[in-house]
This record gives sequence, C-alpha cells and structure tokens, in this order.
Amino acid sequence: MIHETLSGRRLECDDPSGELATFLGRLSSAVTDPAVTEDAFVALLYGRENPILDRSIFADRGAVTAQVTANPLWYVMTDLLGRKQVALGRLDVDAAAARFTLSVADTAARLGISESAVRQAIESRRLPAWRKGGKWFIDPRAADAFMPGKQGPERATVPALEVRVGLLAGASLRLCGVDTSALERDSLDTKAWAGQLREWESIGVLWSHGDKARFFRLVPGGEPAEIANQGLFVRGRFTIAETDNNARRARARFAEHVKK
Repeated sequence: MIHETLSGRRLECDDPSGELATFLGRLSSAVTDPAVTEDAFVALLYGRENPILDRSIFADRGAVTAQVTANPLWYVMTDLLGRKQVALGRLDVDAAAARFTLSVADTAARLGISESAVRQAIESRRLPAWRKGGKWFIDPRAADAFMPGKQGPERATVPALEVRVGLLAGASLRLCGVDTSALERDSLDTKAWAGQLREWESIGVLWSHGDKARFFRLVPGGEPAEIANQGLFVRGRFTIAETDNNARRARARFAEHVKK
C-alpha cells in the first residue's frame, strides 16, 4: 500500500487486513461524508476502535505511544484527518504549503549541518517538511526550533515539542512550566494555540474532558511520544516522569506545578 500525504511524503505500508482494513475504510469514507464533523472524525481516530492505538492506558480512548508513531499507518490516518479538514474548508493546503520556504541547502546553512543531515531529519520526521516540485522545503520556524541558534548541533540540547493546546470540542489540554508566548492562535480553532516549544526542563500537562482529568509531568529525552485529547496534543521526544489519573489530584498537582 502506498499513500501520499498532503505534504508530499510517500508512505509505504503493508496492505491492511481484517480489523485494520475495516477501520481504515471507515476513516477514508468519513473524509468525504458531509455528515461526519471534524470533532466526530477526531473522536473516531483517537477512540478505542482504532486498532493500532494502545488500548491498555486509558479506559475511554486509545493512546498514541512510541510503537504507534513508528507505524507508517498512523501517518496515513493523521493525513486523512488533514484531508477531512480540507473537505470541510477548515484547512487551506496552499496557505499551509506557503509557510515552507527554506530549501534543504538553505536549512543546512542556517543550522550549520550537512544537507544529508537535514534529509535524514526529514525522513525520520524530526523536521517537518513539504514537498514542492519534487524538492523538500522547510518552515523557517521549524528549522529554528529544531536546532536553536546558528552555532551548530552542539547547541541543541533539548528536543523541541510540537503542541496544539487550549480548548477544543469540550476537551482541553493545558501546559505549565514552559514559555508558551511563541505559540500562535490556531487558524482552525480560535480557542487553540499551536507551534513548537524549546528550551524546557519540566512541563506540567493537564488533560481534561468533562469531569475527567489527568496530570502528566514531562522531562526531555526518550522515544517519540504523544499525549493527545480530541485534536489537541503534545508531541516529541519526552519521558513521562509523573502521572496521576485521579481528577481531583490531577488538578491539584497541576496547580502546584504552576506555582513552581
């Protein structure tokens, strides 16, 4: 199975079968079904019916783990979410692509690394890129977050996080312990902010939906991972150093972390 994403990445996957093929078919049909809202699509994508998600962590939904992000089918599914947003008029592909202006050579010079290192970062998805005219282009903001400063790779001591936080579809994802002033209001939802975070040491995350709440404390390093909630997320290389799934304790723990 070969799938080309909106950004031009070519994904090669084993042909899905059984439960996985059925679920992927449901997602594909939902893209063009006007009766399926974006919120409903997100709920399906992150729900317990998705067979590639880890169903052992949360009672009410699946979890995106390092094993999930290593599966190319996960990126097929998230690309289908992007296509749903396009179908609903919520995502302008041309406007999104226009932000990616740096060539591989420009990015290498900007970061003080080789062009092959840039291509490896693109291939491993550590550096977001968009393919235009058969060539990769990088968003300058992503390049700067990938390798802070212009003095070479030794300056990059903390992995950048990709985040979309705020309030969306009755769910929220809040952060503390990190400067979020660089985040921009999400064009898809005025109550969400998105961007990349860097130069962080310990981040508190409050996941909430209705009466449910969970607290996570993240520290840099580890395998690629994600904390997600109805289209909101924190993605990157981090380790969950602390967690609490009791709603009352989770909110109290987050409040304590805010005061630090």
